[in-house]
Amino acid sequence: MKQTFSSVFFLLFTGLCSTGFAQAAVCKYNGKEVDRWGPDRAQFNGVVTCIRESRDGESIEKHTYVKGHHSEESIDSPTRKEIKRYFDGSENGWLHGEQLEYYPRTTKLKARKRYDKAHEVGLQEQFFESGKIRQKEFWVKDRPDGGGRQTASIGYRENGGIQFLRCSDARETTIDPKLCGFEGKSAVDLVDDDGKPKMHFVLEKGVQLEIDAPVSQVSNWASAIQRGTIQSAEAARLKREKISSGEKLTWTYEGGKVKRTSFVDSKGKLDGDDNEFFPSGKPARKTRFEKGNVTRSECWWENGKPKAKLEREGDQVTATYTWDTGIVATSGKYNLRRNDYDSDDPFTQIAIACESRSYGLEQEGHFESKRRDGTLDWSGEFKSGQPIGWHKQFDKFGKLESEQMYSPGTRQKPASVVERKTYQDGILIKSEKFNSDGSIQE
Repeated sequence: MKQTFSSVFFLLFTGLCSTGFAQAAVCKYNGKEVDRWGPDRAQFNGVVTCIRESRDGESIEKHTYVKGHHSEESIDSPTRKEIKRYFDGSENGWLHGEQLEYYPRTTKLKARKRYDKAHEVGLQEQFFESGKIRQKEFWVKDRPDGGGRQTASIGYRENGGIQFLRCSDARETTIDPKLCGFEGKSAVDLVDDDGKPKMHFVLEKGVQLEIDAPVSQVSNWASAIQRGTIQSAEAARLKREKISSGEKLTWTYEGGKVKRTSFVDSKGKLDGDDNEFFPSGKPARKTRFEKGNVTRSECWWENGKPKAKLEREGDQVTATYTWDTGIVATSGKYNLRRNDYDSDDPFTQIAIACESRSYGLEQEGHFESKRRDGTLDWSGEFKSGQPIGWHKQFDKFGKLESEQMYSPGTRQKPASVVERKTYQDGILIKSEKFNSDGSIQE
């Protein structure tokens, strides 16, 4: 049977009502039913009470008007209970004065806020249902456009411990002057959900003099300057202490032993000695910084043998890398190169990583590489990072295995092999020449 549009609409409407959609509120003023949004609104001067029915229960709204302007409203429903106040009954609808929110169907305060013409001002508070304080914020209204800003905040666990703390640098605009160190140095411990300490602060006049906190997990892609040279055992905590020239940073392992100590100047740049230690306490690295850039770095294996030594003078770097047996693996001079897209000094990363890699460095002059047992692996010459002349490869017995002749090259057009010779037991068994495209000459 074909249904009319009106019958379909009626079925749809009744279906929506049956699924919990609230009915329109019935509002009364001075005992008479009124339309709160109608033309009679301009005559309201008192309280308009509205009752709305829904599947969840009854909702009662009380709206206070002053000469037709909405000045206050209170809402008490199964899901919402609050009191809102507005500026001087103006039509702008600016929140103004104290605003209250309760846990639904209770007298337990959930939040208390204060506004001045729609902007938060003064102390703002949130509460647990148990009545204990959950969070406090302090706002001041001092922006040129009349807006406000938060100057301080503090969050609590329900057990009373402090979850987070942000202090103002002025006593008048902070939340707890004593806690923030305005009555002498203050030690503060932040706790986790179980009430266990997770972060320690020392504050004076709102300034953090010392922070001892867990170290966030460092990504495998993080730079060496963040990870340090020891990646197998990560630091557990980081302590930051204010000193006259800036800050001292101390990383510690899970057991409490020092992993790394650094200093940063007032501009946040590393300065002075940056030291790193193995879990055993033995030195792993000592790097010298000057205003954020490395001038020299020494690294050691855990057995105490030298691992790397790098020194920089201008754009020239001298580097020596050593096996844990004490045998020099390779050494030579480099030119420091920085691409236009590099945001950091590449030598800083190399010096802290203590690994034999040439990113950002161009080999210059004669180089040779030795195996861990001291036997010669290869040798050759470089110019501005490009191999030149004959480069020779040796087997573990010291016999010539192969040699390659390189054409002159540049950064824009790297050097290429023009001739290759292959040996067996030191005897030439194959000789090849190559065209500029890499193909073998007939």
